[in-house]
Amino acid sequence: METNKVDINNRNEYRITIAMVLPSLKIGGGQKIAIDIANSLDSRRFNVIFIIIEEEANTSFEKNICEKFDVAFLRKEKGFSIKTIFRLMKVLRRQKVDVVHVHLRALIYTSLATLFTKVNTRIYTVHSIAQHDGGGYLRFLYKVAFKYWGYIPVAICDYVKDTMIDYYRLSSDKVPLIYNGIDLKRYPEKQRIESSSNRINFISVASFWGVKNHELLLKAFASASKQCPDIYLTLLGDGPLQQGMIQLTKNLGIHDRVSFRGNVTNVSEHLRMSDVFIMSSDFEGFPLSVIEAMATGLPIITTAAGGVIDLVKHEYNGLIVPTRDIESLSNAMIEITINENTRKNFAANSKLLSEQYNILDMVEAYTKLY
Repeated sequence: METNKVDINNRNEYRITIAMVLPSLKIGGGQKIAIDIANSLDSRRFNVIFIIIEEEANTSFEKNICEKFDVAFLRKEKGFSIKTIFRLMKVLRRQKVDVVHVHLRALIYTSLATLFTKVNTRIYTVHSIAQHDGGGYLRFLYKVAFKYWGYIPVAICDYVKDTMIDYYRLSSDKVPLIYNGIDLKRYPEKQRIESSSNRINFISVASFWGVKNHELLLKAFASASKQCPDIYLTLLGDGPLQQGMIQLTKNLGIHDRVSFRGNVTNVSEHLRMSDVFIMSSDFEGFPLSVIEAMATGLPIITTAAGGVIDLVKHEYNGLIVPTRDIESLSNAMIEITINENTRKNFAANSKLLSEQYNILDMVEAYTKLY
């Protein structure tokens, strides 16, 4: 078992030690929330370490985390790994962890490891709708963890909370609600500059996984561009389906209108250079990317994908369309392109709504649980 710093055992005994447990440090919403919480906690009261179930991802994102926090990689083997449970138990005991704050599929191993360790507080943030987060055999394991093993399931929005209550048959008071938040100062509002150009820049921030449904987005964009020749699309993120989507833009004849930028560190700058944020997912939890776009003052177009409907108010700060519906998404893009006043109104309302999703409020709520 290795950590990235030799002084991981030299902790202040008067601080509460929190272990953020994640499957990996690949870039994703769950990872960003865990890291934002760790960065924002009072270091005089809390000592935060990270425990990663899988092996190193060797990304710049991961490198930055390892430079700032103590990180233990368990390097799980393929398939279910009993050894990983024992490795996790060893780390929890050695670090005298007081709180485990678990994210994503790391609950599989953490729930079993904490059966044999003295961890006082056990928190699991549910980053997606319950049916997706704990499908199949995980439903039984998670339900036991919530009801009998002391795990507190935290919902990130009202929609996710409702799915938790229904799926696991939990009472409402057993599922705390803590909205995801961002550092609003990092996302200054887009400056509106009068221009004679008719160009409208759409932007989407999402990893290239099937659930994000970039195919739907590109086909809808291709359809809309026939009526609106001055629209362009920027895609931030990477993933296993990216090359296929690049080929699709060529097949659709829109490759000169779509820009693939990969993972970037300056998301806020790209948002400020855009006019409309668009999301085409099949389902979501409470996406940070939408909050960031709203804070920048962008109108939103999104599919009705889970918790995003708690963020976007239809015809107030954006347009919500059915999932997997090319025509509806295309029509929404056309509508927002040709109606400048609508864009301006939606943009102002997005900025207003974003103010309730402040990282300070989120961290204060988690601090009370710790």
